[in-house]
Amino acid sequence: MIDKDVILLGKIFLENYTTKLNFVKKQVLLTETDPSLNSFEYSTGMYIVINEDKFVLRGIWPKSSAEQAGLDLDSDIIRINGRSADQLTNAELGELLFNMTHSEIELTVKKENSEKRIVVKKKMLL
Repeated sequence: MIDKDVILLGKIFLENYTTKLNFVKKQVLLTETDPSLNSFEYSTGMYIVINEDKFVLRGIWPKSSAEQAGLDLDSDIIRINGRSADQLTNAELGELLFNMTHSEIELTVKKENSEKRIVVKKKMLL
């Protein structure tokens, strides 16, 4: 179980930083290599990946815009900003999800036998 105050840092985040370890002081220093327009704090609060030409919703942050819009891990997302998974690369999807120049994302979600359009606005989550 991960404590709610712990943030896990992944490859996408860490590749924008030089990491210095100070073993004597038991410190880790992250220095941004290039200013980036990508931010995990300014987000819809959902983690989506493309898997076998489908969008897979892997995570939703509590109290995020995604949760408030009614999304859950069982949501069947069929389009993002009008594009299906076979039209987007994972890099393009990451750009939509984490780039601060995009303030919202339009999802088309399939519920039962109908499609529903949901606009999820980004906000500061931390």
